[in-house]
Amino acid sequence: MKRAKVFVLVALLVATVPWVSMAQPTLQGSLTGTLGPGTYTVVGNCTVDAGNSLTIAAGTTIQFSGHFSIKVYGTLQAVGTQTNMIHFVRQSQTTTCDWGGIRFMTGSSANSTLSYCDIQGARYQTWPDVNGGGVYIESVPLTISHCKFNNNYSTTGAGIYATNAAVTITDCIFMNGTAGNGGGIMLYSASGSSVRNCIIARNSATST
Repeated sequence: MKRAKVFVLVALLVATVPWVSMAQPTLQGSLTGTLGPGTYTVVGNCTVDAGNSLTIAAGTTIQFSGHFSIKVYGTLQAVGTQTNMIHFVRQSQTTTCDWGGIRFMTGSSANSTLSYCDIQGARYQTWPDVNGGGVYIESVPLTISHCKFNNNYSTTGAGIYATNAAVTITDCIFMNGTAGNGGGIMLYSASGSSVRNCIIARNSATST
């Protein structure tokens, strides 16, 4: 009889405890250290400040809840793997969640790397920052490899826009980008840059 009473009590406790769901961690402001693996929701503009370093682990998803960007003044290492990419995406498939891309600003570290990243749904067209949908690079040599750019938009350079920078882009895919100029990639005053073994397909540029 005692065992039966204990069993009934445990069953009642389980039945009355509400289901608890764990909220996804949010990101905004200055970022440093290591993120992931896991899913993070961006709820405000983010920066990697000068002198700081941010590492994003393979298998991490960074989803944007609005038109927010990640501006890099320090070092960003986002290195996934072929089977465990890093995803930068919209939280939902609506224009309200179009995000502002990853933006490497003047003075940021040349040690930054993007590899095996999935970058999609970025839209950048707010004057005067109208260049670069998925990735913007300003005056810093950068290496980008094995990344997928899909459904990004900008006035110039929907996938990648680089200016005054010798960038190396290898084994990447650029698809379904839309821009006034450079539906896939736009390199401006980017002497010494190279684009190798990339697929650039189904992009459009509206300017004549």
